[in-house]
Amino acid sequence: MNPFDMIPTMIMPNMVPIIVDIEDDEDDRQKGDFEEKGQFNEVDRILNKIEKNNPEIFVLLKMYNMPYPVARRLVRRIIRLTLNYQK
Repeated sequence: MNPFDMIPTMIMPNMVPIIVDIEDDEDDRQKGDFEEKGQFNEVDRILNKIEKNNPEIFVLLKMYNMPYPVARRLVRRIIRLTLNYQK
């Protein structure tokens, strides 16, 4: 008997899309903070590397119906938070 046969099947409820608003205003506010710290260029540099070397991240987000500009802002925010938490 296959071990996976013993795992009960999980019934997923209907997935309801949730609209997440990633505002440009927040990017602008944080851009000022990051420019003071000299990290804004670092965020763009990392984002460009991810776009070039790991496009599957954006493909996956697109598969979940996330528009490319929103996906880009989300990844930018994750990079920014990572740099902040790194300290």
